[in-house]
Amino acid sequence: MQRLGSAATYVTARRALKTTAAECGVRGGEYTSYDRATYDSSLRV
Repeated sequence: MQRLGSAATYVTARRALKTTAAECGVRGGEYTSYDRATYDSSLRV
């Protein structure tokens, strides 16, 4: 979600961000806690 001033709020496309799981949770993002793929392939967007 993006804010334009104090009155307008609108939804935008999600952007990938390389961060920790804790920081992602604070920001309200989504992440995969466990994936059967390799670690390298899970980092690719």
